[in-house]
Amino acid sequence: MPYSRKHHLEIEAGAGKALQGIDLPARARTLGFRIVEKPDASKQIIVDYLGRRVYLDPATLKTADAGGRPLPLQMRTILFHYLLNETAAPLAGEFIPLRKIPEMMNYAEVIRRRSEIFLIRAFGKNPELLFDIIPEVDGARVDIGDAAVRLFPLPLVPMLVAIHGEDEGIPAEASVMFDRSAPSLLHLEDLVVIAELVSHKLVNLTASEKASRPVS
Repeated sequence: MPYSRKHHLEIEAGAGKALQGIDLPARARTLGFRIVEKPDASKQIIVDYLGRRVYLDPATLKTADAGGRPLPLQMRTILFHYLLNETAAPLAGEFIPLRKIPEMMNYAEVIRRRSEIFLIRAFGKNPELLFDIIPEVDGARVDIGDAAVRLFPLPLVPMLVAIHGEDEGIPAEASVMFDRSAPSLLHLEDLVVIAELVSHKLVNLTASEKASRPVS
């Protein structure tokens, strides 16, 4: 099963020790992040996460956006795991549904319940709603199914979310896909959590978009 909140907190607490002695800005560059230098010559790592820019302080491992809000706890844990990679494997250029990765057999139902079903409920009848929120998550439209978006929750971890809308009695389907190289950079549980976080983000944005539209 994906990590519990307690486990995420334990990992975050131990991150300083795990990353101790590492030139974190140099490591971050290797893993695709950009670095910004502050007026006092200290450096911060730019983390662009689903349309939101957050900065990671290499000295304290604290994250904050311009308003002072940190990354979600689960994503901070995944970020720290990602930064423990010394090098990055080249992208395979081939996307595979997350639950069809061989090692994911034990997580298939979790992925279905926590990610795919949420997407089906939000976009199954109207897949084109996905297109409306692509700019808000720094995504790119992809020609797969009835609607699909490519996202980068981490710089070298591209993912696709694809919707096949319901049609004449055929039920809708949703698929969350990652590049085949993803398991070399992140734990399998991390990929499950990313799929859930991204799915919920897309659904929540769509709900907000609907609520903001004037009633005709």
